[in-house]
Amino acid sequence: MDERTIRVRFAGEGSGEAPLTWSQADHWRAISAAGRAATFGGAFEMPADTTISGAAELLRYLVGRHQALRTRLAFDAAGEPRQVCVGAGEIELLVVGPGTDPDELYRRLADQPFDYRRDWPIRLAVVADGERVRHLVVVYLHLAVDGGGIEALLADLAARDTGAEPVQAVQPLELARRQAEPAAQRQSAAAMRYLERVLRSAPAGLLGEPGPGPADYRAIRYTSPAAALAVPAAAAALGVPPASVLSAALAVGLARQFGAGTVWAMVLVSNRFRPGLASTVGLLVQSSPFLLDLTGISVAEAAARARASLLLCYKNAYYDGRHRDALLTRLTAELGVDPVQACCYFNDRRGDRPVAADADRLPDVLDAGWWRLDDRPAADLPALPLMVNVEDAPGDEPALVLPISFDTRYLSVEGALALARGIEAAAVELALSPDAPTGVGNYQPAAQPA
Repeated sequence: MDERTIRVRFAGEGSGEAPLTWSQADHWRAISAAGRAATFGGAFEMPADTTISGAAELLRYLVGRHQALRTRLAFDAAGEPRQVCVGAGEIELLVVGPGTDPDELYRRLADQPFDYRRDWPIRLAVVADGERVRHLVVVYLHLAVDGGGIEALLADLAARDTGAEPVQAVQPLELARRQAEPAAQRQSAAAMRYLERVLRSAPAGLLGEPGPGPADYRAIRYTSPAAALAVPAAAAALGVPPASVLSAALAVGLARQFGAGTVWAMVLVSNRFRPGLASTVGLLVQSSPFLLDLTGISVAEAAARARASLLLCYKNAYYDGRHRDALLTRLTAELGVDPVQACCYFNDRRGDRPVAADADRLPDVLDAGWWRLDDRPAADLPALPLMVNVEDAPGDEPALVLPISFDTRYLSVEGALALARGIEAAAVELALSPDAPTGVGNYQPAAQPA
């Protein structure tokens, strides 16, 4: 393969060493348990005027400007990691010839193990014909940045040509310092009190007992035009945020499938709503429980309750994970069961693409959903009993994708597909039949005036 590397010098504001931030520390524990790093990125076709030198300047700009991209790890004698951000250094840009498949190049770079002490958390390569770049390939280390961080990175990059101002967002070194202060420690303690209340009241074993054999992870992707139209229509009609509609639909789908009156899930929450973090290029996601009692109510009431429950979930998704781990150890000893085992994890990854609240179009797409198996190897899937994601489908026509990964000891492919369709059905009911019962407990709709 025709390839070479270009060494790109960079320099930026801020350097130093600090503990990992709370989100980084949580993610590091997940990396340690899985034995491999989580990455994301892709291969992108570039405009005709993109050059190798331009790609090198782009890399220089991004790494120099954002601390998260020029941070590596150091380890103490006990093996505990710390983040080390440098003020200047070198990073390599990989250049390969025009015969290279960009998707295969992405997989190669993503599969290459990370040396956390020496490797930068971004890998950039170009597929070039002479000086012209045809494709740009990028791999991000998830320990350094999340999806919201990439959105912030792209927004910052868009402002580059108009003279980007100095970075104002809180960067990882400063965030680690703030999280050691008393105010943040009080926030963490309050989050632990909330977590303990929920875990003591939440029903254990929502998914039931696991089947025999070792854990085996699979995934499906269900694409739903109906859910994409139903969510904004229901939100407008019921006066709740779209996130509340989605969470209620998830809860109703879980309750109907598993026969539970009270449903709960660990929700992945982006802390970008907190002061100074909206445009931070970094990792800011932590999990927090969402609890919903669906007994004897309508789906509309479920959406109203979901709104209140989500607010508590978001408020308490900011904490020192060491305190959470200690709490889980204590509760497991007291309850005789791990309180977060066999629960569902939920991640709302939708972007800001607007979809009109047009319930009239819903009947035309009720049966338009389709699915496929996710072909990723089991090692690349979350090592969780059940994880439900929601994201926007590519293309101009509105559709939501539900990537659902699961341990086959708890759920089959058919069961995962039934859950996806159940969530879709609940979203449609919220838009078209808000008085429909959740299906859990006895429910009598309000009498209609004569």
